[in-house]
Amino acid sequence: MRRRTDRGAAAVEWAIGAPILVLLLAAVGYGFAFAQASYAARAAAQTAVNTARVIGGDPGTAQANAWQQMDDLGGAATGIHVTVTKDPQNTTATVTATIPTPLGDLPVAHTATGPTEHWTTQP
Repeated sequence: MRRRTDRGAAAVEWAIGAPILVLLLAAVGYGFAFAQASYAARAAAQTAVNTARVIGGDPGTAQANAWQQMDDLGGAATGIHVTVTKDPQNTTATVTATIPTPLGDLPVAHTATGPTEHWTTQP
């Protein structure tokens, strides 16, 4: 009777398991990059709204502040774009960016809205 050996089994297991492990680690890394950019976009959009909606608030200044915050906190985010609109009723800020990956870019976007402040007189 011949004895069966498991010679080479570890090499085969490693050859199958290593690429799967690398893909999982890459997916987790890109997931964290996406989450960081998403949270930064949310914070930048809210900062822009809070800056622009006050009496005398300037949408241009709010846009610059949000862009700087996104640049500081966005991590791997590229292609950052910030738009701020202010009308008598509402102020809206939208922040968009992308996370580059080997399979294509992941889009990140967040919009924040708040009421525009204005002077009122008491009746």
